[in-house]
Amino acid sequence: MYKEKIKALQNEVRIQIDDSQYEEIENELCKMEGIAKAFSKVDTRNVEPMVRCFETEAVFRKEDSIYTLTKEEALINANSTKDGYIEVSRVVK
Repeated sequence: MYKEKIKALQNEVRIQIDDSQYEEIENELCKMEGIAKAFSKVDTRNVEPMVRCFETEAVFRKEDSIYTLTKEEALINANSTKDGYIEVSRVVK
């Protein structure tokens, strides 16, 4: 059932999967699908959304102002720029 999906996925993420691993991966996917189905049955209508799992407030350190480069200074040594940004080669499909 999942073998074709696994084959397509391995090509997308560029990994190699041995034929002996398909059954194990398929079993794991079936388990995850079962867990997802169980979660979808949980009634959450009266549950308030939450941002954090703990009720503590985030504490941030005070930032001291330091010298930073201007945009022009940052772009001086760039090999290639486009629209005021450093242009790099595409690294993902």
